[in-house]
Amino acid sequence: MTRMTVLSTLAFALCLAVAGCDPGLTLVPAGTGAATDTTGSGPDGTDTTVVVRGTLTVTAVVAGHDSALAAQLGWTTGVPGAEVRAFRLGQPELRGVTDAAAQVTFPSVLPGAYQISILRLLSEAERAALGAEHADVDALGGGGTATLVAPATGTAVSVRATRRGTLVISENFPSTWLGSQSYRFGTFVEVYNNGSDTIFLDGKLFGFGPFFVTDRPENGRPCSLTQQWQADPDGLWTTRLWRFPGTGQQYPLAPGEAAVVATDAVDHSLVDPRWPNLSNARFEFVGSADSDNPGAANMIQVGTPAFSDVLGHGPWFTGGSAIFIATNVDVATLPHVQPPGYVTSIPRIPRDSVLDVIVPLVTFGTFGYTPCEKIIHEVFDTGPWEIVGTSFMSIRRRWLGSALLRTGSTLNDFEVIAAPTPGTVP
Repeated sequence: MTRMTVLSTLAFALCLAVAGCDPGLTLVPAGTGAATDTTGSGPDGTDTTVVVRGTLTVTAVVAGHDSALAAQLGWTTGVPGAEVRAFRLGQPELRGVTDAAAQVTFPSVLPGAYQISILRLLSEAERAALGAEHADVDALGGGGTATLVAPATGTAVSVRATRRGTLVISENFPSTWLGSQSYRFGTFVEVYNNGSDTIFLDGKLFGFGPFFVTDRPENGRPCSLTQQWQADPDGLWTTRLWRFPGTGQQYPLAPGEAAVVATDAVDHSLVDPRWPNLSNARFEFVGSADSDNPGAANMIQVGTPAFSDVLGHGPWFTGGSAIFIATNVDVATLPHVQPPGYVTSIPRIPRDSVLDVIVPLVTFGTFGYTPCEKIIHEVFDTGPWEIVGTSFMSIRRRWLGSALLRTGSTLNDFEVIAAPTPGTVP
């Protein structure tokens, strides 16, 4: 993943304290932002910079373990007909479709680092050709990075067959503003049964992923140190973790059913009609100062509640890290680390326990902090969304007609919607 502006918890708190912090929100692909490609000027102020453009060629290749599946579809050189999106800091999005040779070429583009996302939805005929053993494959997807050096650069990006999975995150509403004022208590995440069998949420884990996002050498946490946890392919190191309540079969989730986990399970539309009514949420977080809706089951804090109850309402969704769900594991038996400056140790949720991950990044600028190179390892997410500011929009997983899209890329899988739709899929 290319270097991007991300919001850490401390940067967010600083934003709230800075006069004039802009609450307007737009959603852009991670890696875009305000930048120019000109650095020189003549005596009269005219630009004198000469930029040599080049050609970027992207080839969509199939991951080795899916080569047999690709052969069933008649694909021998790669993935034809795949949508390719490429992003460079401060520049418009590049879009193209791979040809019969599984390639797409973007001519006359500026040199630099590009984040690439690839998605190939399967037709009904193609899905039928795969047979029953691949009935849960709806698409192939993947992502990566490439650095264009003029005059031309070619890169191969691996895509993989994407399984529907079972329990997935279907929507995230991270808005934290009410006009010019901050309001954080109407946020929520929605989980959904994307499989064909009933799931019991009892004991499942919910957490926020790697907290380390900016270079903080003054606190003993430079990127050179924290990347070992932030970009760990073997698991997610988490400072904030909860467990769904229940003893085994108290909280079933039927196929095609969604469950809302609210910061506060109340009707926030009474504060502003643009905020959602979460009084019917199935679960809620609890804090030291908020009301407790008896109709919403309380999420159970795991470990030390550091960073989890800043304002007395439990956690709220503002972006800045991954959001994940995982199977029931004994956290006490997991590897732990205590980074410099932390008062408690942090567990690592093993990769094979993680059911789903999304990476919606909310940014207000780093306020002097340098972002680290990676937010999360590609095995968990190959393409985050970057949300600039906040508003009343929500991000929702794309609906394919019979199931939700799950390619392991937040950028591929999610779409922006103008208003939240808690409990409703699609």
